[in-house]
Amino acid sequence: MRNKMTMKRMKIYEAFFIIGFLLLCLSCNKSSQIQDKALTHIDIRSLPEKNILMDNVDKYRFVKLKTTDNCLIREIEKIDFDDDKMFIRDRNNKVFVFDNKGVFLNEIGHVGSGPDEQLGIYDFFLDRKMKQINIFDMLKSTIYFYTYTGELIDSKKLDNNLFKDFSVIDIANDNNLILTLYNSSVSLFNFRVVNGNDYKKIIDCIPYVAVGEEPIAFYLSKTARSREDLYLSAFISDTIYKYDNYQNTILPAIVFEGEYEPLTKEDVADKSFELAMEVNAIAKLKKRSVGIRNLYATNEYLHFLFEMKGKVYRLFWNLERQTGSYYRYVCESTIANFFSYVIGATDDAFVCAIPAYEAIRHNWNENQNAKSVVDNTLEDDNPIIAFYTIINE
Repeated sequence: MRNKMTMKRMKIYEAFFIIGFLLLCLSCNKSSQIQDKALTHIDIRSLPEKNILMDNVDKYRFVKLKTTDNCLIREIEKIDFDDDKMFIRDRNNKVFVFDNKGVFLNEIGHVGSGPDEQLGIYDFFLDRKMKQINIFDMLKSTIYFYTYTGELIDSKKLDNNLFKDFSVIDIANDNNLILTLYNSSVSLFNFRVVNGNDYKKIIDCIPYVAVGEEPIAFYLSKTARSREDLYLSAFISDTIYKYDNYQNTILPAIVFEGEYEPLTKEDVADKSFELAMEVNAIAKLKKRSVGIRNLYATNEYLHFLFEMKGKVYRLFWNLERQTGSYYRYVCESTIANFFSYVIGATDDAFVCAIPAYEAIRHNWNENQNAKSVVDNTLEDDNPIIAFYTIINE
């Protein structure tokens, strides 16, 4: 009888131990999530005005994209990187793959009327876990899955109503898709989260502060990847958001505090716009912020543009040290001026695509790497890719 009582007590103690351990785990997990959701504030008044692009011009690395009849690039619309490869979509609806030295490797997808061909290549995104490049055909409402070498793996027909009003498609760390939506009366939100397995809508996020009658896609929302995090900026907003893997939604992460307070829906409640960009005039009239734009990220730094006293500035923010600096967008340096062609980022460098005809017009004696590339470039060649790494700012 005593043994039975002892065993019963042991089971009770064991149950309490297990419950306590589980509660501790849940508490730690909850604490971690709360800490992750703490807002960072970037106050322009506390940052130094400093042009870090001029600290060391040798931080630029230039790569000439090989030019042949098989890989003529009209204008780069999107560039992404993985496994020492560059994936480029141009304005002619083509996706090219180059190595990190600029050598052309292969093309992805084929435009045509066949069952495994695309009527048009609208956008692509890299699935780095599967080592696949997935391209989207808007006219067929279909995603095509390719290897990095251009071999077709599979295709998936999608809901046309769900995938017809977006401009850019990205993939989050949990495999869900993030669609950047047009600004229009049809799509009232900046972003849409779509399940990456069944391609069903999860949620639309961040309502547009103002909507135009005519849809537009340019100069609006933006996504930027830093390590495992996906950062996002919204139209006429001073907030940088981050995709939350736990809740499958987009939440505020960083608040930029500039010269003016943010524009609110109340500021434009009685206004109608043909194009959403017209709201900029209202913001300036009411002395409100026109928001941040051109968001890009490396593993260490966020970059974006903002306006202050009628002038445009660049800001670089160190994500780990929680500090940064800014400078006026217009400057005298040839190299820094080319940073206006920024189009993407790698893990450690911001990336610019400089048109060949622009590059050969300038004197590159200040940078021998650039000079050796430009000296062998013709004005109708493919763009030159410049990589800029910020070191020890």
